[in-house]
Amino acid sequence: MRPPAGIRFARKTLDMLLARDLPGELARLYVVRCADLTPLSATHPRHTARLAEWIAQERSLRHPLLVCPLAGRTVVLDGNSRLAAALKLGLPDILVQKLPHEFLPDPLRLPAMASLGVARDDVERVLEDGFVAVDAAPEGALSVHLPGGDIRALMADGIQPRALWEAYRRIITALQTSSDVAPVSLGAAAAIRASGIEPHHALVVPPPMPAAVLAHLVQAGSLLPWGALQAPFPRRILGINLSLAVLKAPEAPEEKTDFVRDLVRLRLSEHRVHLYDAPVYLFEP
Repeated sequence: MRPPAGIRFARKTLDMLLARDLPGELARLYVVRCADLTPLSATHPRHTARLAEWIAQERSLRHPLLVCPLAGRTVVLDGNSRLAAALKLGLPDILVQKLPHEFLPDPLRLPAMASLGVARDDVERVLEDGFVAVDAAPEGALSVHLPGGDIRALMADGIQPRALWEAYRRIITALQTSSDVAPVSLGAAAAIRASGIEPHHALVVPPPMPAAVLAHLVQAGSLLPWGALQAPFPRRILGINLSLAVLKAPEAPEEKTDFVRDLVRLRLSEHRVHLYDAPVYLFEP
């Protein structure tokens, strides 16, 4: 893809002025085929439809997806809904920021999931065999805080770690059919436990996820529940606002990648793209 004249004109100047300060993250921006990406979590049809409509109206992709090589595949850590929306819009390609495998937290801490407006009996019905009543769940257990304040826990002792995650996936999926389920930052877990659970709220607190278990889920094609993976990662490049015309163009992804990197370099110099050194959450499109 031949870049616009303005970008061609600016390229040499940018090379001279910015070469020493260019973040290494630019080299991790790629345009890739949507079909080559593996989603890690399920998506919500209504949310996907709204997001696809928003992207079509804006005619741009605001943020790149965050992906990581895992189990021989390129897995979407952040942006599963954006990928689903891109496929709904028929986009052949999408912009990603590749996270090196060694940057993947091990274990990965995921947010707790709060089920809102659910009856205690409904929660009890979806609990797997093996849950026991406890006063405080130990580290490594999958715990469910019932409406009313009681706790049930499925202990890691004697249980394969991936079995905990299969139980977690089934519980959240079942609760999503009968109530609203929303992520709750684990940073607030202590305050949540201290204040207690609202009468019609249940809280599902997952154990840390080892990278090996994450790889197993990917290989097995087992998706995490919608909204279950919202973890912060450092060194994010956000606010690119890439035109859909670039993603729809017939050129090869490699040509589009070169063009996008030049475009981001230019916008970085104009402070129109944001690079976050600290870990950030991303809850918007």
